[in-house]
Amino acid sequence: MVIVFITQLDGGAVPTMLPSITRTFGLTTMGSSWVVGLYTLGLVVGTPITSNLSDAHGTRKVFLWELVFWFLGCLMTAVSPNYAVMLLGRFIQSLGDSGIMVLSMNVLLQRARKNN
Repeated sequence: MVIVFITQLDGGAVPTMLPSITRTFGLTTMGSSWVVGLYTLGLVVGTPITSNLSDAHGTRKVFLWELVFWFLGCLMTAVSPNYAVMLLGRFIQSLGDSGIMVLSMNVLLQRARKNN
C-alpha cells in the first residue's frame, strides 16, 4: 500500500511544479496543460488494458510490470532534456500509475471478500 501512497503524491506534486516546468521549457499555457492532460489520458487508456492483462496473466506479474513502467516514466520525466521527452515520460508514468491503482484496489477487494 506504500506504493499507492507514493504514486498519489507524485500525481499531486506535478501541478505544484507546473509553473517551474513552464518556465524551464518556455511553455505557453496550452503547452503546460499537456503535462497534466497527457497524464490523465494515460490513466484513461491504461486502466482497462491493465485490468484485462491482470485477468490473463495474474495480478502480481502485471503489478510488477506497472511498477517498472511507473519508475521508468518518473526517471524519464526527471532527466528529460526537452519537452517531448518529458511528455513521453509522463505518459509512460501514467500507464504504470493506472495499473498500480487498479490492481491495488483489486487486491483489497479480494482480501475483503476472504474476510467475510
